[in-house]
Amino acid sequence: MGFGKEELRSNYLLLDFFVNNGDYLSYLKKSPSQKITREIVKLFPNNKVTLNMTNIAAITNASYFPDIAPSPYSVKPDLTKYTIVKFPKVITYLNTSKNTPVKTRVQKVKAILASYGYTTNKLNHLSKNYQIGLNIVDSTYRTTYSGSNMDNGYAFIIGKHN
Repeated sequence: MGFGKEELRSNYLLLDFFVNNGDYLSYLKKSPSQKITREIVKLFPNNKVTLNMTNIAAITNASYFPDIAPSPYSVKPDLTKYTIVKFPKVITYLNTSKNTPVKTRVQKVKAILASYGYTTNKLNHLSKNYQIGLNIVDSTYRTTYSGSNMDNGYAFIIGKHN
């Protein structure tokens, strides 16, 4: 199922709306609300964001406004099949810095990653087998479905299938 230009430009779409990786990547590329996501992904030059890993991040390691949390029918994935690296300090920082300029936030995320041992050098040499799970919702106004709340939510991991 593809999305039209209006949906892709939307301030926010629930992860449940995406049925394939291509739709999710197109949304990340085109949505004005995803600028911070695009910049964080650049910190991982050999790795790609995937809808599957983003769903795993959202279900297992996220902080969301209740109305945008993954659906209650989401089944917690069997993580024994994966090597997962979580970055809770990044999620905490993103949540407390939503009104900070993107450039400043990305620099701080880079510093936090380094505090976990993921320096620029390590990120540049990270195995291509790792995928990025990243969902950032920064105080966006829900325009794609009914409601008028300002929402925010953050999910971020990297992982690989064993």
